[in-house]
This record gives sequence, structure tokens and C-alpha cells, in this order.
Amino acid sequence: MTSTNHRFRWLLKVPGSDDMTELCGNQARTHSSEMTVIPIGRIGKITGGEEDGRFVRIKELPDLPPSYLILLARGPDFTDGCGDYWVKDSEDLEGFINEARWKVTWLPIDSQKIE
Repeated sequence: MTSTNHRFRWLLKVPGSDDMTELCGNQARTHSSEMTVIPIGRIGKITGGEEDGRFVRIKELPDLPPSYLILLARGPDFTDGCGDYWVKDSEDLEGFINEARWKVTWLPIDSQKIE
């Protein structure tokens, strides 16, 4: 079931800053190519780097501080060719994505199913 009343969270890394800032909804915007914006819970298609052509969704785990599962699949429904990675915190999440050289095209919110 698809709902139009989604609440996605974003992690926003500002260049030159050591802390992560959380934003809700669609408030996060990339104003600089140096800024890393990672939506939590949204589905994206990897369009460059390792895992090119696969789909990704970042799931925040309830640890303190939160850790993250990086879910991968062949399709946006996450039923085929699934796998995952785990990172211990938001800094490692950003490092993982940068090291893999991923370019991700995040799918429109209205097309996504929320678990």
C-alpha cells in the first residue's frame, strides 16, 4: 500500500563540520557538491560506482547512537538479489557510500512503500 503521507528523515553532513544535522521531510537540499545528503528510509537507484544498477535503502537501527543497515536489491521492491551491509554510525555510513563511489538517484516519495 502506497501512502502520500510519508515522513522520511535525512542525515545532512555540512562541509567543515564534525556533527551531523537531522532534517525531517523534504527540507534537506544540496547546495554544494561537497555536501552529503543521505535520506533514511527512502529507496534509491545506484547509478554509479560499485553496485551500479541496484537499489538501496538505508535503515536506521534503534541503537544509541544509531547504527545503520544498508539494504541492497535488484529491484525497488527488495524481493530479489537482496543483501545488506551494517555500519556503526552516521560517520561510517557516509564513509561507506563515499568509498563505494555511489551516485544515487532517490526515487520520488509518492512511489515508495513504507514498512
